[in-house]
Amino acid sequence: MTEVELADRLSQTVLAHVQSFLYNSAGAMHLLCDLNEYKKFVSGWRCGRDAVLPFERLHSLANLLVVLPDSLADAARSPTLANIDRTLIVNFIQLREDHKKVKAQNLVI
Repeated sequence: MTEVELADRLSQTVLAHVQSFLYNSAGAMHLLCDLNEYKKFVSGWRCGRDAVLPFERLHSLANLLVVLPDSLADAARSPTLANIDRTLIVNFIQLREDHKKVKAQNLVI
């Protein structure tokens, strides 16, 4: 298995774990810090951008957990999320503690 494959598997494992929780703003900030550490760790493998890219995508998704509700629709349409499946974006928004208030499904579909 190459480093890129290992990084992809690690990011998928982290994604599955992240999706098992609801996040308030403090928890989301901790998540962003953790994702930065994963990204640093993987970038230390010096195997190129392909290994780091999944963690950058996870970080972009996690940003949806910290933006203010008024900015959530714009954040969900951000260019950094352009190549990410809309269903995954909606699923991430639903991880917000306040997701029922922001009516996540109507923001990005």
